[in-house]
Amino acid sequence: MGRAVSLARSVARLRRRKVSISRERLARITYDVSQRVRVEDLSNEYLIKYLSELDVHARVEPRIRVRNLFLSTTITEKLIITSDGGAHVRSRVPRVYLFGSLIAYDPQKGSAQRNIEFGGSGGFEILSGVDGEVDREVSAIRDVLDKARPLPPHDEVMDVVLSPPELAGIMVHESIGHPLELDRIMGREGAEAGESYARPDYLGSYRIGSGLVTIIDDPTIPNSYGFYLVDEEGVTARPRFLVRNGVINEFLMNREYASYIGLSSNAAARASEFDKEPIPRMANTYLAPGNWKPEEIIRETRRGGCTSPHILSGTLTINAGLGVMGGFRGLLHREWGTEVHG
Repeated sequence: MGRAVSLARSVARLRRRKVSISRERLARITYDVSQRVRVEDLSNEYLIKYLSELDVHARVEPRIRVRNLFLSTTITEKLIITSDGGAHVRSRVPRVYLFGSLIAYDPQKGSAQRNIEFGGSGGFEILSGVDGEVDREVSAIRDVLDKARPLPPHDEVMDVVLSPPELAGIMVHESIGHPLELDRIMGREGAEAGESYARPDYLGSYRIGSGLVTIIDDPTIPNSYGFYLVDEEGVTARPRFLVRNGVINEFLMNREYASYIGLSSNAAARASEFDKEPIPRMANTYLAPGNWKPEEIIRETRRGGCTSPHILSGTLTINAGLGVMGGFRGLLHREWGTEVHG
């Protein structure tokens, strides 16, 4: 114990800034998410039967050689009480999550892979209509294997249209969401999870995309997988406009890191377990939709390609950083749809 206290004191002396937290009006609320089909009433036998019936839909295409299906039902109950007596929050949020991986192989065309994800907060009704979605994914894999053609070799820079929701969502999540977590910006995770291209003085002034680009992180979307009304520090949640009209507008902040730059928390404090500290992290992050239809976007792309989440004997890599966002500047305003990440 003596060594631990001594070590803690030594580490404290090495800190470059004194720990502080922003002053907030904290919530005192009780809320829960309603269910039509209660997940706590479903037996393991029922869930196994449900997955087996979904697997039947995937087996209709004989070239799909690998089928992995994973189903999770959870209920998160929280009681948040802050030491200053300001917050008192009780919540009960059931969540349903389905993941599937389908891998097909054709001796002439190679392999095609599709990952399927569905989830949200609420009862088992969240998965209503999933069997039809599986049918559509199987049909899409069949089309990829039957019709896909490789892109001809070229050395020129080309426009790229990212198909929603998966690829647009990955780009927004990795290139905007994580880099705008303020603890990461200020170097807290430099040796663990990486640094950020952003700096505190980018706020409100640094242009990162077209003026038509708005990127939002919103924990209050009903029935979304990342839903919550109050964060882990008792601050009431709201939509956070990370990028507004192409300019960095807001960081993801908890009370500690907001205080370092003289701002208020925007309720981004998240803790993975009861005994873990709340740190700034995303909820539901998406690229706000514009008013172009998919066919209009493709028609206006004179020389380029349209990516698809169906991977045919290859991989897609998106690296977060200034180089990537600079490359996307001409394309971001052409994206459509939204992606929700929990």
